Amino acid sequence: MTTGFLAADAPFLWAQSTATNTPTNTPTLTLTIVVTNTPSPSMTSTFTQTPWTHTRTPTSTPTNTPTNSPTNSPTKTVTATTTPFGTATPTPAVIQLALGPAEPANSIQSPGAANIPALQLQVTNNSNVAVTLTGLKLTASGSGDDAAGITLVSLYLDGNNNGLLDGGDSLVSIATYNADNGTASFAGSDLLAPLGVNNYLVTYSFSGTAPNGTYQPRVAVNADVTGVDAAFGFPVWVFGAPVTGAIITLGGPTPTWTWTITPTPAISVTPTITPTPSGPVTLIYVNGSSACAGALGCSVTIVDQCRQLQLDSTTSYMIMRICALCGVCQPSDIMTMRLTKSWDEICAYYGIDWTTFVVDLQARINTLKPEIDTPAQLIRGAANDPSSIPYVDYSSMPATLTTGSTFKEVCPLCP
Repeated sequence: MTTGFLAADAPFLWAQSTATNTPTNTPTLTLTIVVTNTPSPSMTSTFTQTPWTHTRTPTSTPTNTPTNSPTNSPTKTVTATTTPFGTATPTPAVIQLALGPAEPANSIQSPGAANIPALQLQVTNNSNVAVTLTGLKLTASGSGDDAAGITLVSLYLDGNNNGLLDGGDSLVSIATYNADNGTASFAGSDLLAPLGVNNYLVTYSFSGTAPNGTYQPRVAVNADVTGVDAAFGFPVWVFGAPVTGAIITLGGPTPTWTWTITPTPAISVTPTITPTPSGPVTLIYVNGSSACAGALGCSVTIVDQCRQLQLDSTTSYMIMRICALCGVCQPSDIMTMRLTKSWDEICAYYGIDWTTFVVDLQARINTLKPEIDTPAQLIRGAANDPSSIPYVDYSSMPATLTTGSTFKEVCPLCP
């Protein structure tokens, strides 16, 4: 037996005189680590192992040389990718367009008529943020010449939502049409509260030489209404167009009275009237019912009821205006009160200052065309004859309530 020895490059070596088969073990271990840093870091490890190789080598020199050469080669690759998050994308405020609750009816007017209601536009804020409306564009249509016939297009905030131009409304902006069937653009800054609703009233004023035909406004497309939200200043999103207004018809020249005098031993004067579709009464009026309602702030129904009384125009206007300010009274109520009260006392009864009433009424009458009263209307108005009132049961009234009854005083428009 030979002696053993330690080799410097091996942990242990033992030799024997007999021949042996020497296996050579060469394992190779390769470790590759690839790390990719994303918003959620992850590590991928790849192991590659080479199988053992057994080699039988007979030799006369006994050799036992185990060789174990592990190779560990880690490779680390780090790639950092930063993805921004938390970016706010505001949702635009949503505005809905529709006809208002008291959309004006189609009407027949005369050239020169002013402040005729043509469209009530309802604007609803469907968002929880306030909105500032910055613009409105109207498109004209109809057979009439809009540029030549319409002198002014006015936009009001309809404060009492009744579709009439009265004391509850405030002027937002004015415009004119740039061409026949053209557009009229309003600019402004009108605030619409969160989940709020505003009703806007569009009125037409016609020239004295406006061509006959039809006139009609409309909001043609959603982009015709603009605005921004009060929180971020982003444009609003609008839907609901088109919204089309009333048809206003100018039917020809202003009707006039023609007096035909026939010489006879007893001269008689016979008025000749050309009937036109001006309402349920048979008399001809220069100003249509809608024009009077717009000027005096009352409803068309009140105008028609006053005209059925066949009073002179001044007395009718006084009754219309008192009904507008009272809000609930009817022409028959006022005529009944005239049995015992003067006009200033009637105003006081309804809480109306007489001096202010006279100045305001005269200003409103000045916006209308002069009416021509018949002698019968003048006599009936001067006597305040209540016999034609269709709204009072005279069987329950005093016997003095008959044609020619004496009223306290006659004072049309006297301050």
